[in-house]
Amino acid sequence: MKIRVTALSDGSGGTVVVASLDAYGLANNDVREIRARLASYAERRGIVSINVCSLHQHSVVDTFGMNGDLADALVFNPLKHLAGFRNTENGKNPAFMESLFNVAVDTVERACENMEPGRLYFGSADAAEYVFDKRPPYVNDGRLNRLRFDPDNPQSRETMMLFWYAHCLGNGASNTQVTSDYPYYMEKIVNERADANFMMLYGAGQSNTMNTDPQLLGLSGSYTTLEKIQAYAAALAERMLGISPAGEAQIEPLSNIRHSEVFLPVDNEVIRFGRNAAFFQNTALRSGRGLEMVTEIGYWELGARLAVVFVPGEIEPALVYGGALSEAESWSGQPWNYPSLQEMAGPGRKLLVAGVANDQIGYIVPDNDYMPMTAPQSKGVEFVSLGKTTGSRLVTAFYKLITEVR
Repeated sequence: MKIRVTALSDGSGGTVVVASLDAYGLANNDVREIRARLASYAERRGIVSINVCSLHQHSVVDTFGMNGDLADALVFNPLKHLAGFRNTENGKNPAFMESLFNVAVDTVERACENMEPGRLYFGSADAAEYVFDKRPPYVNDGRLNRLRFDPDNPQSRETMMLFWYAHCLGNGASNTQVTSDYPYYMEKIVNERADANFMMLYGAGQSNTMNTDPQLLGLSGSYTTLEKIQAYAAALAERMLGISPAGEAQIEPLSNIRHSEVFLPVDNEVIRFGRNAAFFQNTALRSGRGLEMVTEIGYWELGARLAVVFVPGEIEPALVYGGALSEAESWSGQPWNYPSLQEMAGPGRKLLVAGVANDQIGYIVPDNDYMPMTAPQSKGVEFVSLGKTTGSRLVTAFYKLITEVR
């Protein structure tokens, strides 16, 4: 389990920090704890934004709270919640979380201290066949999107930041081997073959999982889970490292970033119970509109032709790229009358997605295709979604945010 950090500045005095954590997710209040511990350092160093993104790995130490003792979760925690006590217990180990906070702070500081001048490039490669999408409308970016930092010092390593949208599900539920998921093995290959630093950010991957078809990965006969993970990582690394300088575009030294706090209604009763049971501890407030979860969304412009949206959960790609289900196709029979995030960013600007960023609020579904969680077509999405208006609320928040940046 690692945290990888990149610090980037356009030279104007404002540094943006992006961290990638091997975790299922990290609640926004824990991200704010990391930011608070870095506040003095950030002020001295001119850091204007600190972002902690999770790779949404499903086989990893619990940093969210979902794997606690069931007796605590189902009996004692709800009683404590009703009584107004805050000493609930879940799968998060306080000592481990303290270590995580300390390591995160130290790694951010070291990344900032090691900053050096260089040039930033963007390139991509088609890899759509390595993803299996389980739910319509089957809209995806389909590409390995890579930022590559080329330092002026020839003795320094390049740094590659990959945006990719397949769930880290290589281990599965039955694996008995202790191993990392595919991003770790991608990093190992990039370190060895390109002598470069590597970090990955999880993209718009609501219902997307790894396509581990043996023929696609060149596997034959019997093979272990680890061999499958390594083969998947090798295939992606090979494709990404094949992006040539001729296929890249240099990014102008221009960086603008903005964040906005968002309040999202929680009308999913399973999520309400999960909060009372302390399966997760995201901050939620009661208002005249009911229970609302406090989260955030971010928008980062890089140069004139690139941008990143920091999404606090697992977003349906159609909300980002367009192509949401129509009135006739959707579960509700209603239209989806919102432009895509890419449309808002503009036709001349490629929009990248950093998902499960600065929070983990679950799945983000277009309002018109939000269905009962028991429906077979759901694929489990609505089970861990805050509610039926999460999609429109976040899209609206992004529109307001992007107009502020401009």
